[in-house]
Amino acid sequence: MLSKIQMRALETCCYVIGAGAFGVFTRWLQNVAGTNEEGLYNNSVWGVFVPLILIAGAFVFIGMVRRLNKDRYYFDEENSTALKNGGKVYPVLRIAIGAVMAAGALLLIMQSEVDTEVNLLRVVGLLGFLTGVSFPLMMKWYGEPLKRPGLMRLFSMLPVLFFSAWLITTYKRNDINGVVWQYGVEVIAVSAAICAFFRMAGFSYDSVKPSRILFSSFFGIFMLIVTLGDERYLGQQVMLVASAAMLLYYDWVLIVNMKQREAPMSYQPRDGFERL
Repeated sequence: MLSKIQMRALETCCYVIGAGAFGVFTRWLQNVAGTNEEGLYNNSVWGVFVPLILIAGAFVFIGMVRRLNKDRYYFDEENSTALKNGGKVYPVLRIAIGAVMAAGALLLIMQSEVDTEVNLLRVVGLLGFLTGVSFPLMMKWYGEPLKRPGLMRLFSMLPVLFFSAWLITTYKRNDINGVVWQYGVEVIAVSAAICAFFRMAGFSYDSVKPSRILFSSFFGIFMLIVTLGDERYLGQQVMLVASAAMLLYYDWVLIVNMKQREAPMSYQPRDGFERL
C-alpha cells in the first residue's frame, strides 16, 4: 500500500509523462501531416497547435508546483534528506537508468562513424557515457551526508556539459537549414534539459531553489519526450529516454521525501463574545 506522499508522487509523475505522451503525438502528427512530399513544413494548423501545446504544458507544470506549495509540501535543502534513495529498489533503478544512458552513448558513437559532424557526435557520446556511468554513484552519494563535494560537483555538471555539447552539435548540423521547425523543438528540449540538470546540481553547490527545481524538471521531462517525435540516430533517442528517466527519478525521490507543514491555526479574537 502506497503512502499519501507516494501516491502524490505517482500522480505527479503520471501527469508529466501523460503530458509528454500527448506532446510527442502532436509532434509526430506535425511531422506526418504538416509536411509536403519534399519533407518541408506547410503553413498548416500544426504550426500553431504544437507551440500552443508546449506553452500549455509550461503553464500546467507551474500550476502543479503551486499546488504542492499550496498544500504546504516542502523538502529540505540538505541533499541527504531531500534525495534519500536507499533500500533495494532504488539501486536497481538508478543502475538500470545509467546503463541505458551509457548504452545509448556507445550506440551513437558507432552509428555516427560516417557523419559529417562525427567529431562533435563523439564528444556528445563520450559525455553521455560518462553521465550514465556517474548517475548511479551520484544518486547513491546524494542520499548520504556530502563526503566528496568536489567529485559530486563534477558528476552533477556532467549532464549539463552533455546537453551543452548536444546543443552545439544541433546548431552546427543545421547551420544552413532554413526550416526551423526541423530542429527547433530539439533545441527547446535540449535547452530545457540543461536548465533542469543545472537546477538539480544546486544540491552539490548549496544553491537549492525548490519551486524552480520542480518546474524545470517537469518541463525538461515533457520536452525530452516531445522531441522523440523527430528523426535522429537511435543512440540519441535512447539517451533522450534515459535523460527523461533520470529527471523522473529525481522528481520521484524529491516528492516522496517531502514533508508537510501543519495548517496554520485560525486566529480567534478575544473580544468577549462567543463565536458559534
